[in-house]
Amino acid sequence: YAKDDVTIDLGGSEGLGGVKEYEYVIVPKGEDLTNVDWSQANKAETDQDGNASIKVTETTDGTLVVRPVTELDEPGDPVQIPVRVDKTAPAAPQVSVEGYDESTGQVTVTLESGDTPSGVKEFVVNGETLTADANGKATWTGTVEELEKLVITAKDNAGNESEQTTLDGKTQGQLPVKPTAPAVSGAQAP
Repeated sequence: YAKDDVTIDLGGSEGLGGVKEYEYVIVPKGEDLTNVDWSQANKAETDQDGNASIKVTETTDGTLVVRPVTELDEPGDPVQIPVRVDKTAPAAPQVSVEGYDESTGQVTVTLESGDTPSGVKEFVVNGETLTADANGKATWTGTVEELEKLVITAKDNAGNESEQTTLDGKTQGQLPVKPTAPAVSGAQAP
């Protein structure tokens, strides 16, 4: 996936008459590429050498179907070019505490984010990179003290970065607390 605009350069001649323009349609992923409605096609005019450029500026996951049209208004054979542009940042990570190990003082946290179309690649937690699974999730383990100061972002496969999720004392009172020795009452000093 590309993070920025994609420019596709086209060129060539179609024998007598040369290329006047290129017609093109972006067909979404999974849709039929053989029944393109050319009446809805966009057009890219050529320069004097028969060259043109098509700029994809929107988030796209599909196929660019393009064909030349001669000066005699005869269409040429279409060509299919995969186009994947993702300009959308993933959602800010959601954080949920999954477990607390009293013996080690470690907290297990699930991180989750969503992204369309390229998918979540990784999370960055206080500078540490964690690879996301196919569902846009990862697990982080640390201490309660570390959890209280986490800064988390998600990155997608195109390189877009989410807004930060910051835990700065927000979990206070919501985490399991390591038990302390019970107080003894009613005991009398010897």
